[in-house]
Amino acid sequence: MIFANSSYLIHIIIFSAALCGFIVYYAFFRRKMTERLFGDFRRVGGRKRILASEIIFGIAVILSSAALLRPQYGDELTMRPVKGKDVVMVIDVSRSMLAEDVFPSRLERAKEAVKLLRQNASGRYAIIIFAGEAFMLCPLTDDSEAFSAFIDSISTKSIGIQGTDIGKALDKAYKLIAKKELADKFVYLISDGEDHGGNAADVAEKLKSDGITVYTSSVGKDSGSAVYLNEEDKQVLRGDDGEVIVSKADFKTLKNIAAITGGKYFDINDSYSAVFEIAEKINDSGKQKSSRLVKKKKEKYQYFVFCFFLLLFSESIMWRFKK
Repeated sequence: MIFANSSYLIHIIIFSAALCGFIVYYAFFRRKMTERLFGDFRRVGGRKRILASEIIFGIAVILSSAALLRPQYGDELTMRPVKGKDVVMVIDVSRSMLAEDVFPSRLERAKEAVKLLRQNASGRYAIIIFAGEAFMLCPLTDDSEAFSAFIDSISTKSIGIQGTDIGKALDKAYKLIAKKELADKFVYLISDGEDHGGNAADVAEKLKSDGITVYTSSVGKDSGSAVYLNEEDKQVLRGDDGEVIVSKADFKTLKNIAAITGGKYFDINDSYSAVFEIAEKINDSGKQKSSRLVKKKKEKYQYFVFCFFLLLFSESIMWRFKK
């Protein structure tokens, strides 16, 4: 059993304590008034009946507190209308994204594509950047200005651990929106496709099982380009043998991820037209009103409320009967 309102536990305890204090005060006051008016408890049912009344009130307070905590037990399935769209932008910021085989660079082209999608498709947007690790740069928001500011701040220095682990990035996106049951959920992944993690397909299956569609876009060409150490001085990265390291785009991984989740792969090397197609698909998802089967916990507070009123009723009729 869990309590849905456990975050209000302190408030409920304070309320219950105050109510108990009032009941104790009322009981003391009632005894004094009874002794003053009748002189003998036996005339109004005796001390035991009054004590029983006070115990009933005490139990009733406990039951009301339990009901306010909203106890829940077991699961049930219910149909709920789908409202809104949540989109997670997943952007590769590894050093290979500094390659200039597309203009002005792979990373700058990816950032421009993300901005265009945000401008043309409604919904809440989040940003996850990744290299060897994944990091949520911006939570889900409908603030377009804040979103654009976060996009502008992205660089290959945003992640300290280099490499390219697409699986970690997708898993981060999954954890961010998997529990958003009443929204259409999308992920837009932009990368040059190089993946050193190896588990991207497994994570894509998890996304698919939760109804999350992944659209992917590649930046970079299979002919490859030199990799720079940083964005400032354009110093090329060399291997142990002194040879310039060349990064070649890998379209296969991105195509596979999109296919698994029911999305689609797009090439944005030469044109942003694909971004407008993705925007259209996201916007169209909200035109058809639909419902979704949602699993939720069964509410049990009503049993505590029933017992609460039953006790109050019992206490009220207890005085109607002679001892």
